[in-house]
Amino acid sequence: MDSFLSALPIGNYAVFSNQLKLKLVKGAEFDEAKIGEFHDDLSSDHFLSSSSLAKFNISHTHFLQAVKGETYTSEILIENTIHCFGISSISIPQNLISDTFDNSEQFILFSWVQKNQRDINYSNLEDISEKQVRVVSYEESLFQEIKDIFDWKKEIGKKGKHKSWMLKALPNLNTSLMQGTGLGGLVTSMGAMIRKVEKKGKVVTIPIRNFELVEENFKFTKKLVNSLAVAQRYFEESDFELKLLNVQDVIQLVQNVADDLDDMLAIKKQNILISVLPNASSYYVNLNKDRLITLTKELFINAMKYSPDGVSLIVLFLITEKKFLIKFINPSSEEGIAAVDFGHSDDLAFFHPFFRLNKVVDERYDKEEFALGLGLAIVKKIIEDMGGNIHIGTIQSGIYTNVLHSEHAEGDFAEVCITLEFDLE
Repeated sequence: MDSFLSALPIGNYAVFSNQLKLKLVKGAEFDEAKIGEFHDDLSSDHFLSSSSLAKFNISHTHFLQAVKGETYTSEILIENTIHCFGISSISIPQNLISDTFDNSEQFILFSWVQKNQRDINYSNLEDISEKQVRVVSYEESLFQEIKDIFDWKKEIGKKGKHKSWMLKALPNLNTSLMQGTGLGGLVTSMGAMIRKVEKKGKVVTIPIRNFELVEENFKFTKKLVNSLAVAQRYFEESDFELKLLNVQDVIQLVQNVADDLDDMLAIKKQNILISVLPNASSYYVNLNKDRLITLTKELFINAMKYSPDGVSLIVLFLITEKKFLIKFINPSSEEGIAAVDFGHSDDLAFFHPFFRLNKVVDERYDKEEFALGLGLAIVKKIIEDMGGNIHIGTIQSGIYTNVLHSEHAEGDFAEVCITLEFDLE
């Protein structure tokens, strides 16, 4: 549970069960030395009457509405500090819940984030021209558009086949939308630009640097919107056509995708090594060629982004026990890989939308179709729709040390292996 809360922006948070009993608190305002009345299973109504929160007069009704799926948000200004509150129902993956918690994955999250008014207050707002007001209005509608595109609760309600999977996969959506470059950066740069405006009659002048910041963040936000729209289509569509493909043709398809990514490989001076498979033309699998191209591209780019400069990415093809296996192997020095307990289903977190081990986003890979960490979630969905399985883990094959004699073999890195598994026909 702590790992779930650590992914949220800096603030104060409390997690309640569906019976509105306190399970966990996090944040400076909830320090036990300051509010000693907190104890195990404190109810939500007593929680709101605690010394830190009583002055805000937040109605307990909002907790009851959150249990029914309604979200509460408000902003309260006190002495130049804006206190932003939120109460909403959330789904937390089972692997992030300790044994002392309820078996249910549905909880109520209370959030309290504080902002300095000086950081967000626009000077002379009443002098903003009509066009500027429309720009601000557009940003508000853009955020709403993104929320509508990825209205997961609505989609989950319509569909049954992937309902359980999607409930587990989407706990961090709202947080991720506002992090880093893109929508959050666009809103911030718009605010900075508005503050720098010089108005003369019906003409306004802004510094070129402010305009460039808005332009850069707008391009990323547009990519974000497109990614969410395309991702939604992939999540919704399951009934695409499968065709009987020769395994040798599948190997050639993977090679063609690798050749098409030469410019992406050049970014970090990497290369891709693809194995051969004896008698590959004797085996057949049922796959969708277009979907296979999409998932192969995503796996290659994901491996490029999280591998060191100058390394080889490896693809191995295997036939075993009436199964056709494709293994994508890459070295990674990412912190946290070695600590993941893949044997106890922690690997499932890698397939959650917006999940990242590294919070730094590398936007140089313009052939990446799905932004914001959506790629592996889409890959998993495609594989399962084609009747296959996907596994992720770390291995010690020795291939980089004993076969490739890589200069990175002496370094502190793990061999990450993603395995795709399909039935032979």
